[in-house]
Amino acid sequence: MTTVTRLLVSLLVTVVAASVALRLVDDQGLNDNPRTAAGIAVVSDPPAPAVDQDPAFDLSGVDSSIGDVIRTCIGLFDDAGLSLPSIRFVSFDDPAECRGREGMVVDRPEGLELRLCHNEATPTLEWVIIHELAHCWDRHELADDVRRAFVDLRGLPGWREGAWHERGAEHAAEVMVWGLIDRPVRPGHIDQNSCDELTDGYVTLTGREPLHGYCDLCP
Repeated sequence: MTTVTRLLVSLLVTVVAASVALRLVDDQGLNDNPRTAAGIAVVSDPPAPAVDQDPAFDLSGVDSSIGDVIRTCIGLFDDAGLSLPSIRFVSFDDPAECRGREGMVVDRPEGLELRLCHNEATPTLEWVIIHELAHCWDRHELADDVRRAFVDLRGLPGWREGAWHERGAEHAAEVMVWGLIDRPVRPGHIDQNSCDELTDGYVTLTGREPLHGYCDLCP
């Protein structure tokens, strides 16, 4: 056999072997993948996991002594499955910055600002923060039909109509404090504060049972 013949036979064997290999790859279904080339599977990187876009809670404007209390209160909403919007927290020594109250929520072009004029880490501060966070949650989550259902349930004149103790928004915030805070409390700023009435109000607002809702102090 001449050298030329041997080279031709070797080349023919190589071509046949390559053809068989490609057929085997195709039989395994790899060539059905548009991202395979010449029988070689191209493995793509797995998709990056979705990143939860948690709202931003800016605590840079508050005293460090109350920062932990704010985080605890935010955690109660999270534990209850209630979504809060982005909030900037600011604390003041002058009650005039909160219009004489211990706390208030201000709508700003860049988002909600929660003002605190109660700078001592006391149980009262926790109540104030949850109450004001409930107003933020109301603005962010509550639909008008839920507000109407709550107002009708409690026989109130409206969501923001009337004196403070007659407003649905304030009743809702007090009910949320009772349902979320991790200790027995009694909402004394509103009437209809029996355990059954508070529970009914919380369920109407959230569609779920209270996170805590201690009945030790409510009649």
